[in-house]
Amino acid sequence: MVAFIESLSLIGLVFVRRNLIPRLHYHDGANDAVSGTVQAIGVFYGITVGLIAVGVWNTNSSARDLVSKEAASISALYRDVSGYPAPYEKSFEGNYASTRSSLSKRPGLPREEGRARR
Repeated sequence: MVAFIESLSLIGLVFVRRNLIPRLHYHDGANDAVSGTVQAIGVFYGITVGLIAVGVWNTNSSARDLVSKEAASISALYRDVSGYPAPYEKSFEGNYASTRSSLSKRPGLPREEGRARR
């Protein structure tokens, strides 16, 4: 079967080279137009991919900064409330623990318990 397909391909190649290609009248200028078009497409593709990468990097940096600020705020609030008298402190710790557990169960990025992912 493989030999049959290979021989059929070679016969088709010989037929096309002898009968079809001489009728197309190729000249050297055709290659220049094609190569210029391919180069222009490559330049635009490269610029597009570069700008997408910069946008993703900026979005990631903004999200990281936002998460860091929020974590610092929650930590500062927890430290501030730790100085309150015992009944208020226990009430806050209970609310803080329930809020933290509800936030960790929300769908989104996977989280590690007690540590930030890098």
